[in-house]
Amino acid sequence: VTDPLLGTDACYDDFECWQQKLGPRIVFHEPQKREMLVPKQLNLKKYPGKMPEGWVVGNCFQTDWEKRNLWVMSADMNDPNYNYSKRIFYIDSEDKTYFIHGIQNYDQKGKLWKMIEAFGIANQPETWFRSWHGGLYKDHITGHSTLYDMNPLGWELDKVRIPKEYFTVRGLLKLAR
Repeated sequence: VTDPLLGTDACYDDFECWQQKLGPRIVFHEPQKREMLVPKQLNLKKYPGKMPEGWVVGNCFQTDWEKRNLWVMSADMNDPNYNYSKRIFYIDSEDKTYFIHGIQNYDQKGKLWKMIEAFGIANQPETWFRSWHGGLYKDHITGHSTLYDMNPLGWELDKVRIPKEYFTVRGLLKLAR
């Protein structure tokens, strides 16, 4: 779970938030509620069938921001064989989606190593369902970042037929280029 994903700044554990096996060494701290500035979720009713013009520029999403109450939860890993010594999660507490807006990961020396900022869309605003539309993975040690667009084929995936070759390493590399 700690190997890099196809040359990106994320490992499997980063990409899916948490795949590490939970064990007795991990200490979770009581979440604290804080008001924080986060990207405002996009509403698909406002942008039906297409991404807003100029929404992605370089490795940045151009979006509105808002103050939201988030739960800040930290966990000490206490495992010298694991990538991280500590992880901090920023979890939405307002709309009952528990959407993870960001994660900070610290190396074994306690220095900030990787950070993930997530960008959400309201697929079904009437049911409070929110999903990741993209994310920015930052490696603070190398100064490199990777932008993930979770939906490169368009917003209406139910109307798109995804070719089989997208599910091969060769197809993923072709799509990445």
